[in-house]
Amino acid sequence: NKYIDNLKAYKENPKQFFEDVAHGTRLSLYTRWHSSGDIVDEQYLAGMCWVARKNKNVQYLAFTKQFRIVNKFVADGHKIPKNLHIVYSCWKNWIPENPYNFPTAWVEFKDRDNREIPDTAQKCNGKCAECQYCWHMKKGQSVYFPKH
Repeated sequence: NKYIDNLKAYKENPKQFFEDVAHGTRLSLYTRWHSSGDIVDEQYLAGMCWVARKNKNVQYLAFTKQFRIVNKFVADGHKIPKNLHIVYSCWKNWIPENPYNFPTAWVEFKDRDNREIPDTAQKCNGKCAECQYCWHMKKGQSVYFPKH
């Protein structure tokens, strides 16, 4: 229900929604967008960028399957702030178009060969507070998560 409430809050008053997020995360060092859910539309991505610019001391992370929205946003000349780390989610044979070389995240499946995962991908150790690799990936870097 909370996810539905959040989407409703965004749709009804986007300005207030992003002001609330900015205020609620201002004292954090690291914040992940969406434990479930994704970038809704280009206006939502613009709001995420606004939050990041407002809180330059916070590192924001967003895994996304909405690569079309992100690609269009960048193609239209918009900039992603340095403290907003966009990571394209990939799995099995689903590999997003990635003309801007955003970092990628993969799932390692036990029942297949996983050859699509880049050889240079970092294996997640499940200890985000210690590792923080995902928040600091550069263009072209990857991480993979063992399926559990």
